Order: sequence, then structure tokens, then C-alpha cells
Amino acid sequence: MNVAQGPYEQMIALLEDCGRMQRELLALSVEKRQVVTAGQTGRLSEITQLELKALAGLNALEKRRGGLAAAIAAETGADPQALTVGRLAELAPDPDLKRRLLQLQRELTALVGRLQELNRQNGELIKTHLDYGETMLNLMVEDAASPYNLYDEHGGAASGGGTIRPGLFDRET
Repeated sequence: MNVAQGPYEQMIALLEDCGRMQRELLALSVEKRQVVTAGQTGRLSEITQLELKALAGLNALEKRRGGLAAAIAAETGADPQALTVGRLAELAPDPDLKRRLLQLQRELTALVGRLQELNRQNGELIKTHLDYGETMLNLMVEDAASPYNLYDEHGGAASGGGTIRPGLFDRET
């Protein structure tokens, strides 16, 4: 192996580790969606802790990536802040390294896109569950200032200025 390929090989190994960790996060996000839907708050907390550990690992890999980028930048004269995977592929001294970097770029881009979409969906699910809980609580307590007061004391649609019937529970208890 050419001495110039050393940092590139290290970068490829590091990016493969990043992909592995992102696949772990993806699996956790899929499980999180199932857990949120089922209302399993204990498991949700466990998943959150596992995600935090994986994110800490990705952060450590990112710091290592910065060091490797600096080494490659020093070797090639490139700006270390501008060394994307695509740019690394352009600078790669060997066609096989270039091919491997471009393949990793495609894989990582797809993983990040899928993770973003799952996180968006999971956020919406969690928000929906929180809104439902708040609605049920307001219906039981019947908070006059609540936007969830849909009915007046006679069961008709609330007109905004009508009298609000008492909830299932007295707020002062």
C-alpha cells in the first residue's frame, strides 16, 4: 500500500464505523416508533439512553475524522474544513479509494436521510401523544381557559362565552 493511502484507509474505516453507528440509530428509531405507538414509556426511556450513547460515539468519531481531515489536508494542500467525503474522493490517489469513498458517501447520505425522516415522524408521534394526554387532562379538569372546551354545559358546541360545565375532577382537590 502507498504511504499516501494510509490516512485515506483510516478515513474509510472511520466512515464505515460511522455507518455502523448510524444503522444502530436507525434500528433504535424504528423501535422507538413502535414503542411510542404502544405507549411503552419505560422502553422509550431505555431507547433514549441508547441513542445518547450512540450519539456520543458518533461525536468521538467526528473528532477523529477532524484529525484525519487535517492530516489529509496537510498532505494535499486542501482546506480541512472543506473536506467532504466527495472532496476526499476527488483527492484520493487511487481509483479504488475513490470508488470506496463515493460508495460510503451514498450509503451515509441515505442513512442520514432515513434517520431525519424517522426522527421527524417520531417527533410528530410523541407530540400527538402529549397533545392527547393534555386534552384528556383538560377534559377531566375542565379548565375554562383551555382551547379544548368544545361543549357547553348542555352538551352543545361551546360559543366561547358560554358557561363551562365542571370537569370530572374539581381542580381544588
